[in-house]
Amino acid sequence: MLYLIFPFGKNYGWGLFGKHLAKEFTRLGQVKLISQHLDLPSSANALDYQFLLSLRASEQEVQLVEQHNDEYPVLQLIHNHQLEPYAMRANAPYKIGYTAFEVLVSQASIEKARAYFDVVATTSSWCTEALQEQGFKQTITVVQGVDPAIFNPSLADKEVFPDRFIIFSGGKFEFRKGQDIVIRAYKVLQDKYPDVMLVNAWHNLWDFSIDTMRASPYIQFHMGGSGDYVTNMNQLLHDNGIQLDRVVTLPLMDHEALASIYRNTDIGIFPNRCEGGTNGVMMGYMACGKPVIASYSSGHKDIVREDNALLIKTVRPFNVLSHNERVAVWDAPDLDETIHHLEWAYHHREAIRDLGRRAGAFLRTFTWKRTAEQFSRLLTQQERI
Repeated sequence: MLYLIFPFGKNYGWGLFGKHLAKEFTRLGQVKLISQHLDLPSSANALDYQFLLSLRASEQEVQLVEQHNDEYPVLQLIHNHQLEPYAMRANAPYKIGYTAFEVLVSQASIEKARAYFDVVATTSSWCTEALQEQGFKQTITVVQGVDPAIFNPSLADKEVFPDRFIIFSGGKFEFRKGQDIVIRAYKVLQDKYPDVMLVNAWHNLWDFSIDTMRASPYIQFHMGGSGDYVTNMNQLLHDNGIQLDRVVTLPLMDHEALASIYRNTDIGIFPNRCEGGTNGVMMGYMACGKPVIASYSSGHKDIVREDNALLIKTVRPFNVLSHNERVAVWDAPDLDETIHHLEWAYHHREAIRDLGRRAGAFLRTFTWKRTAEQFSRLLTQQERI
């Protein structure tokens, strides 16, 4: 028996983590869910919703976990860089926290985590090493998975626009994700080659996060107005010289629906400045047997390498400031190297298809089953740190 304390949803990172872990843990044994957030059902996910509801702990069970649970372990999201437990402080004989972060973690936060959690698992080697460098040894990397039933190399062949070179960019629109670099690099190809197109899946639910794009040195930033998201994003692209008749701006979509988009594009571009995790959008894209251009830094390093991606290796440190204090150091990818890789890909279609095939083969082993099994070994004392 395990208590899983997570959000559960379909359109954002941690919600997907919770949903997939819940499914896999039911195959490994009993699991009860505790959550402050469970997405309302849509026609596409109504069965998933009912399944998660059937696993939800009762109010009495939640009280037990808070006060007198001396029997069952807990796997719990750590939802911010202060390393605080999501939803509640549980009472359990063994507690694992799961986290990703992109900012500096204070020693005070580490001490709080040390006092509460038996183990802190992170979604990337980059985060694990950051904790270890500050003296926190009870940490391990557990990389997220990809659903192979949805994201797999059988989706590699294009069905539409076979005569176009279609570039995909995904991830919520913010400075950290580097879509400003994408816009600037894409414009170079747009102005030279009439057959290139851009498909973007950048919907962001958090306005404060969108607003970080004001830090960009590459684009004119504005977002808002009276239109919907697609209208406003297209206006931003237009104001930065992008021809809208060669752009598809996607609205908010269920994560699973993106697989059909991926198959009809030629290359993905992910010049992210920092990823505390391993970038689930990029992993799904690669799992479909599609090639990527990716920054070789932070969490990306667990996934991309010379034989499965075009790597942006030239980076420079970027200090992230808040109230004139440094709160993070990210790696800013080089724009010229990004453009070089994009243009090389345009002229080497067969070579990047081979790259995509190798990416699909490599990602085949990164399943949610593997993620859950690694946690299960930790929870059953087979792999205690």
